[in-house]
Amino acid sequence: MGSLCSLKKIKLSGLHLSRDLSEILQALSSPGCLLNRLESLYLDSCEIFGHLTDRLLLFKNLADLSLSGNSISGSIPVSLGLLASLRTLDLSQNRVNGTLPESIGQLWKMEKLWLSHNMLEGVVSEVHFANLTRLRLFQASGNPLVLEASPEWVPPFQLGVMALSSWHLGPKFPSWLRSQRDFVYLDISVTGIIDTIPNWFWNLSTIYFSLNLSHNQIYGELPHRIGTSPVADLVYVDLSFNHFDGPLPCLSSKVNTLDLSNNLFSGPISNLLCSKMEEPYWLEILHLADNHLSGEIPDCWMNWPNLVSVDLENNSLSGVIPSSMGSLNLLQSLHLRKNNLSGVLPSSLQNCTSLLAIDLGENHFVGNIPGWIGEKLSDSIIISLGSNRFQGQIPDNLCSLSYLTILDLAHNNLSGTIPNCFMNLSAMAANQNSSNPISYAFGHFGTSLETLLLMIKGILLEYSSTLQLVTSMDLSDNNLAGEIPAGMTDLLGLRFLNLSNNHLTGRIPKNRGNL
Repeated sequence: MGSLCSLKKIKLSGLHLSRDLSEILQALSSPGCLLNRLESLYLDSCEIFGHLTDRLLLFKNLADLSLSGNSISGSIPVSLGLLASLRTLDLSQNRVNGTLPESIGQLWKMEKLWLSHNMLEGVVSEVHFANLTRLRLFQASGNPLVLEASPEWVPPFQLGVMALSSWHLGPKFPSWLRSQRDFVYLDISVTGIIDTIPNWFWNLSTIYFSLNLSHNQIYGELPHRIGTSPVADLVYVDLSFNHFDGPLPCLSSKVNTLDLSNNLFSGPISNLLCSKMEEPYWLEILHLADNHLSGEIPDCWMNWPNLVSVDLENNSLSGVIPSSMGSLNLLQSLHLRKNNLSGVLPSSLQNCTSLLAIDLGENHFVGNIPGWIGEKLSDSIIISLGSNRFQGQIPDNLCSLSYLTILDLAHNNLSGTIPNCFMNLSAMAANQNSSNPISYAFGHFGTSLETLLLMIKGILLEYSSTLQLVTSMDLSDNNLAGEIPAGMTDLLGLRFLNLSNNHLTGRIPKNRGNL
C-alpha cells in the first residue's frame, strides 16, 4: 500500500483486517511516499489489535485518525501530542488503559476527540485542555476518570458536544459549564454530583438539543417550565435516578423524550399533561416511573398524539384509565404497574393498535379481561395484568397473539379452564435459540429494552437487557379448573410456566419434559 503515493485519504472501515496495528502502520510507511501525504486514516471496526505506537509520528500531516471499535490495548503514548496536524482522533470502544497523557493538551488543531468506552483512569486536569482552543466535540464516557479543575477555571474551548458519563465531576455541580455557550449535546450522567442545579444553568445562552444528568444525586426543584428559554430548546431530557422533588414542570412543545423516573417528584401529573400550548407537542417518550405522584391520570392524552412509550409505574396514581388514552394511535409501550388504579379497562384502548407491551400489574382493576386485547392488539409481545381483581374466563381471543412471549395473569380471580388454543401461541411454541427483538424506538436516540418484573419460583426478578431471551406464562393464584391442556407441552419456547394455586385436576401431561 505504501506505493500508492497519491493517496491522501485511506478508509478501510469495517474490513476484517485482523492485524496488529503496528503491522498495518509498517505497511503504510514503507517505502515512505505516504509519510508526508497521508491526511486521513480510517481503520474503525477492522478487528485490529495491538498498541498505539510512535510509528504514528511518521505521518507528519495526519489530520484525521479513526481506530474506534477495535481491540487496541495499552496506554496512549505521550508522543501522540506531537501529531501537530491532528484535527480528529477517535479511539472509542477499544481497550486502551492507563492515564490520559497531558501532552494531548498540545494538539491545538484538535476539533473532535472520541475516547469513550475504554479503560482509562486517573486524574484529568486543566493542563490536559491547555491549548485545545478549537475543540468542539469531546466524548469520553465510560472511563472512570476524575476531573480536577478549580471553580474559577474557564476552559479554552467552546464545546457543542460533550459526553463525560462515568467520570467523577462531583460532588459540586461543575461551575466551569457556565462558560459554555454552544452546547447541543451534554451528557454528565453517573458523575457523582451531589448538589442542586444552579439557576444560571437553565439560562445559558446555548441551544441545547440533548441533556442527560441521570444517575447522580442532584436534588431540589426544577424550574416551572423546562425545555425552552429565550435562546434554548431541549429535545431530549434525561434527569432520571436523582433526588429531584416538588411538582412536575411544564414542557416545551419541542421536547421529544422526557425521563424523570426514579426521583422524588410529588403531586398530580395534570400540570405537565394538560397545559395548553399553541404549537403541537412532539413528545414521544414520557417516563415518570418510581416517584411520589398522586391523583388521577388526567383525561387529556389527545394533546400528545406522538407518544410511543408511557411509563407511570410505581407511583400513587388512583382512579380509572381515562378514555382519551385510547387516542394514542402510535403507542407501543404502556406501563401503569404498581399504582392504585381501579375500574374496568376502557374499550378505547383497543384503538391503540400499535401496542407491543402493556403492563397494568399490581393495581385494582376489575371486570373481565376484554377479548379485544386479542383481536385489536394483534402485535402484542408482552401482556402483564397480574395482581389485580380480574374475573371471568381467560378469553380465547388471546390465542391469536402470535408474537406474545410474556403473559402474566397471576393473582386475579379468573375462573374456567385454560384455553386449549394456547398451543397456538406461536412465539411461545418456537424453540427460540435466537431472541425476539423486544425493543422500542426511543425518540432519535437509539432503543430501550423493556423492563418487566416477573415472578419466577416465588422470586420477583427484574428483566431488562435480558428480557428478549424470556418467554413466560404465569396463570398462578386464580380459580382455574379442569385439566392442563395436553397441547401446552408443544410450547417448546416457553422458559417459565407457573400454574400453581389453582383448582386444576387430572394428570400432568406426559410430554412436560418438552417445556
